[in-house]
Amino acid sequence: MDKIPLFYPLYLHILNKITTFAAKIQTDKRFIVVFLLKTQLFNMQNSLRTIGRIPFDLGVLKSFFPNHQHITDKARLLVSDGQIIRLKRGLYILSEDYSNKKYNRFLIANHLYGPSYVSMQTALRYYGLIPEQVYAVQSVTSKVSRSFDTPIGQFYYTHCSAEWLSLGVQIQDEEDISYLMATPEKALFDLVQFTSGISMRYQCEVAEWLENDLRFDMDALPTLNINLLKHLATLSHKHTTLEAIIKFVENEQSIAPTSPRNNRYSASKSGCVAFRKKSS
Repeated sequence: MDKIPLFYPLYLHILNKITTFAAKIQTDKRFIVVFLLKTQLFNMQNSLRTIGRIPFDLGVLKSFFPNHQHITDKARLLVSDGQIIRLKRGLYILSEDYSNKKYNRFLIANHLYGPSYVSMQTALRYYGLIPEQVYAVQSVTSKVSRSFDTPIGQFYYTHCSAEWLSLGVQIQDEEDISYLMATPEKALFDLVQFTSGISMRYQCEVAEWLENDLRFDMDALPTLNINLLKHLATLSHKHTTLEAIIKFVENEQSIAPTSPRNNRYSASKSGCVAFRKKSS
């Protein structure tokens, strides 16, 4: 029988130490990998908040989760977790609970369907020109008229020509966002242009529609841009109605502001009745 070398027990001890150390390295390595993956996932999800209140598509979401092959599945998971909200196919927004920021429906309206701008009663209410609350967001677009019913609310879009779209639109800045909205003049004429049944010829009809039907802030009439109103009237199929409104606004701007408003309207109505009788 061969003798066991004296150094053999030492060899086994060293081999055992090496094996144990290698196993520990593998365990630590797995721990490090898992830790790094969890950290990366946390950073990705946390960085989603940098999007803020701006709607985003799957391409933007993919940039936050580049290792996900099926980004639509990830989007569904984030929706089910309550982190994002689906506005329409392929378009999302961070939830208020996740982002800690309030939605802006005007910004959403611009992104939901465009090119478009917020207008009509929605814009008039924004400017404080009408008292009624407007719950659906109304917009004008050069695309086909459409409507969207989303978890954020309802959005309506009315078609217009490309030339009409380019006039009387301004950028509204609000904290960290900006969106397109009609000027007061454009919002008023959009309402007339795209609402069936609004047809006026006489000054008293304009006064009655503005004050009683629309409940427009009559004190704001002298501030309206007549040149913009006239330009819009040349492009409208309701030229007669818009011209009547323009004439009424011009009369308001020419009368002294200290003149009693009731007397001004009653005089306008009297002249309207007299003109009707004469015409008949």
